[in-house]
Amino acid sequence: MKLEGTGKPRKGSGLMAYGITYRPTREEVKNFIASHCLDCEEEGKDRRSGHGLFILPNQPEPVKITMKIGEKTATVNGKQMQLDVAPFTKNDRTMVPIRFVAEALGANVDYIPKEQRVEIIL
Repeated sequence: MKLEGTGKPRKGSGLMAYGITYRPTREEVKNFIASHCLDCEEEGKDRRSGHGLFILPNQPEPVKITMKIGEKTATVNGKQMQLDVAPFTKNDRTMVPIRFVAEALGANVDYIPKEQRVEIIL
């Protein structure tokens, strides 16, 4: 899998984001269909192409995280939670606690002190 970033920050409401373009290889597409899709065989068969109908698996519900600059409370899907550090702005950028955001999205966060490195695994 190859991810490519544009490298150009996009400005919006003070948040910084990078555009990422993902271009799967033909083999990755075939593997995805084989492992994530259900082939409905004859029911969804297109008479012209001969291809079956593929149904994607259920996708997880979206997660809504709301934080306010300077406040140490946030909401995740309407549930109020405490933050270790309040969001703040610096140089026209909004800084948010990445561990909180990543964990709210279901990721595991590890800090490797020896290397001063953070790993986020979703």
